[in-house]
Amino acid sequence: MKIRLLVNRKGVTLTELLVGLIISGIVVAGIYRVFVAQTKAYTVQDQVVEVQQNIRSVMEILLRDLRMAGYDDTRLSSKITIANPIFPADHSVTVNYEYDSTHRYQVTYSLNNGTLSRQLAIYTDTGSLSSTTEPILENVDALDFIYDVDTNGDGAVENWGFLQRV
Repeated sequence: MKIRLLVNRKGVTLTELLVGLIISGIVVAGIYRVFVAQTKAYTVQDQVVEVQQNIRSVMEILLRDLRMAGYDDTRLSSKITIANPIFPADHSVTVNYEYDSTHRYQVTYSLNNGTLSRQLAIYTDTGSLSSTTEPILENVDALDFIYDVDTNGDGAVENWGFLQRV
């Protein structure tokens, strides 16, 4: 009589289990490192976009004021006179314009310790004043204005390329 030994080999040995866990750990660690690198890249790009958006919005405000420089309504009802539309100074530039027939806006952009500030002073025809100052952009190294000057009033520009560093 022959006795057959049937050995059932279902299951995994401890060595196979440890090898599988080590390989799985290496794969998960690699995926985690890629995730961390992508998260850092996203954060940097998000900050770059935020800075660009801040610069765009500040430039729109600044351009609006610069385009209004010297605006003086010539109607008889206007009681405002603009003597100096743009006044450059050290680390600042001031723009004057008539807002309506009784109010003159004087906007000063100044750069102090890396912060660009906008000061709005509102003068009425009676001379009263209200003023507000707000920081509008941080981490600014320099701000340059290049504009032209019509010195003799003939409508033609005589001095191209005047540079005002704020």
